Amino acid sequence: MQSARSRPLVGRRALLGLGLAGGLSILSACSLRLDLPPEVPQPSAADATRSELASILGSTRSSDAQTELLAELRAAVGPEWAPPTELVTPTATPSPSSYDYEDGLAAAAELVLDRLGSLVAAKSEDFPGSGLAALVDVAIGCTLALSRVDAGRAAALGDRFAEPAGASAAPSTPAAGSGDGGPGAGGAVPDAEDGTGPDRADDPEDPALGTALVEDFVLTCYQAAYGYERLAVFHESDSPYGAFARDRVTELDQAATLGNELLSTHSAASVSNRPAWAIEPEPVDAASALETARALEDQVAAAVLGLFSALAAEYLAVDQLWRSARARAEAGQPQTLRYQIHDLAAESPTAGPGAES
Repeated sequence: MQSARSRPLVGRRALLGLGLAGGLSILSACSLRLDLPPEVPQPSAADATRSELASILGSTRSSDAQTELLAELRAAVGPEWAPPTELVTPTATPSPSSYDYEDGLAAAAELVLDRLGSLVAAKSEDFPGSGLAALVDVAIGCTLALSRVDAGRAAALGDRFAEPAGASAAPSTPAAGSGDGGPGAGGAVPDAEDGTGPDRADDPEDPALGTALVEDFVLTCYQAAYGYERLAVFHESDSPYGAFARDRVTELDQAATLGNELLSTHSAASVSNRPAWAIEPEPVDAASALETARALEDQVAAAVLGLFSALAAEYLAVDQLWRSARARAEAGQPQTLRYQIHDLAAESPTAGPGAES
């Protein structure tokens, strides 16, 4: 007979385990469930960037003369991201850092530039090319606004847009549905009804679509270069705008070449120039030449919108959107935003062509 002293002892941990198992068995037998709290959604990379952008612009101070422009940028970005109120208990959040006007604009532009690579990689059905275009458009708008108060700082940011980090990296190949579909990650297609953009779906994985969008961009660059050749003669070559217009011809020719190189990378035929192009409005003097330049740049911006959705051309799109925005400003009428940012009151800013002058 085994003595009590020699009998094996059952540890406290084992007893607790058996007790928990027994308790769970009883609960299961009674058809009761131990519910876990609902999972609180987290913002996607695009949501997080847009939300931080909204926070920076929302905490940027401005003078009375700057209030309207800053309000336009804030409206384009939309509100800060927040999880559904039914899943979280509202709590007081710390006050964000306050920026003066110049620092706030610079911080907003730098945020998008610093995260451009991750934003390009995040493209998906939930964050299409038009969503990326909206964020870049706002960042460029901040830079243009900054140029009026701090030209040197804005020029340094402009250099980054013209040569965006990662532009020489291998083309991205985003997978459909790679985003988490959180609020603010949506996208939209160009508005074909206004006649300024191609009537095509925003599908970055359709090779035929991507080819057509790049072809459209190349043809637009050819037409704009021809238009600048026509309008440049109304400004002396040694005048500031005359020199700029002639340099713009070279830029547009180079852009067409880059577009054709992109087509060849994807085994598509290059696009040939087709002069003489019809130019509207026709330049007849120095003043109308500036009007022609602005019209040409609006056409370029509409074609660039397609690049954000086509054949891994996002970095070329960033470069060309900046150059076109700067060129329109040189023609005497800068636009804070080159695109109409749809759903301003919602959490999903998306870009379409045809911003108001």
